[in-house]
Amino acid sequence: MLRRIEPEVIICYHTPFPEMEGNIVYVDYELSLWKHEEDVGKAHEGIRIVKRTGCVVFDKGGGSAFGGEWRPSKAEDERFLGEPGEIKGTTLKNGEYYEDVIGKDGRSAYERQWTDHNRAHTGHTIPHDHKIGWDNPSGHPDPGPPINYPDGDYPDLGDFLELFAQEGMEGFVISDAYQSEEKRVIPMDNQSSQQQNPLNFKTISEFKWSMTYHSEVQFLYQGKSYTILPKYPGYNIGEGYRLVGDKPFNVGDGQFVEDIFGSDYDTIDALLNHKFDDSRLREIITRVEVTERTI
Repeated sequence: MLRRIEPEVIICYHTPFPEMEGNIVYVDYELSLWKHEEDVGKAHEGIRIVKRTGCVVFDKGGGSAFGGEWRPSKAEDERFLGEPGEIKGTTLKNGEYYEDVIGKDGRSAYERQWTDHNRAHTGHTIPHDHKIGWDNPSGHPDPGPPINYPDGDYPDLGDFLELFAQEGMEGFVISDAYQSEEKRVIPMDNQSSQQQNPLNFKTISEFKWSMTYHSEVQFLYQGKSYTILPKYPGYNIGEGYRLVGDKPFNVGDGQFVEDIFGSDYDTIDALLNHKFDDSRLREIITRVEVTERTI
């Protein structure tokens, strides 16, 4: 059913079985009984439940499929929220370092990424920036195209001070997680030993959602590292590599990369049909180890 329908949300009446997978909304059996009919619209675990003639209806509400404002579902996504005027540093699961400039609404306005996502030829510089948009029907963070600095002359994040002053904020608050420039580490290895990886895609629908909001994704498959990048419009997928001298080597298995350019696709469905030696992306994306996922 998951493969054929590809649901965004699964509503489970009563306690889910341990083997059930996916984005599950648990509806409490006791709360849904007739004696609670007066509790129309009662919040349950952050979900608004509406009762109508004995049925439990999942009400989307406003802003997102979960009702109300967007909420981070992964620890790494918490970097998008913070105190107004804060520079918030986050070390991702694979060791890469991101910095978010939090705007007056408590949401990230700009993000600096100290990585080229192991696809240096795409023009991604270390670092590069993304303007974070929030003006979409689902209310999710939506990174814009990369702002690259090929000459190495990138602006200091303190330059945002003037912008914040115009917005009525006095200045920046440096979070405890923020690292000074000399301490930032650009890792050469994306391998992960974490058994239950919260970055892994549970369903194809989750992957489609991530791609819709311009996520940059790295994953391991059969020992090799691969990167998916948005092209605004379209998508590119190819081996994740690092240059050793002038030669590109895959960061997963250390083997020489013959084709650094990868493959371009216009749509997510076309991307999902990308062919590996023995399978297509849609057949493996929920089984691979994700080492970086920006959304």
